[in-house]
Amino acid sequence: MTIGADGAVVELWFTHAGESYHIERRLSVRDERTHTTKAVLEGPEGTYEGATDVRRRVAELLRMDNEAFVNCAYVRQGEVNKLINASPSQRQDMLDDLLQLGKLEDYRERASQARVGVGRVRDDKQEPSRRSTSR
Repeated sequence: MTIGADGAVVELWFTHAGESYHIERRLSVRDERTHTTKAVLEGPEGTYEGATDVRRRVAELLRMDNEAFVNCAYVRQGEVNKLINASPSQRQDMLDDLLQLGKLEDYRERASQARVGVGRVRDDKQEPSRRSTSR
């Protein structure tokens, strides 16, 4: 919200999985703090009202946790210019950070290590029975 403004309205139309959605959020300043006065998500399955319910439903639709959603949906002032002026590799790094792709790589690596560990345990358990049957 612009400094000195009494309020703001943000609307977003988007399509996900072939379905159309509309979000409207109204903000106002009260006691020098910003408050959500309206948050509505309209979609094919109905209407969700309230900031918490709207945020939860969008996170469910996009299959991402709140932290990832906020990072994707929120860009700090000045960050857009950095993205625009960045080299392709810098832009890729910034998007990777924004979308938390590093966490996905960590999870992929851990899953790979777990598969190797499970394979070793399975092979160790099968090995004694192979030795006893080959004698």
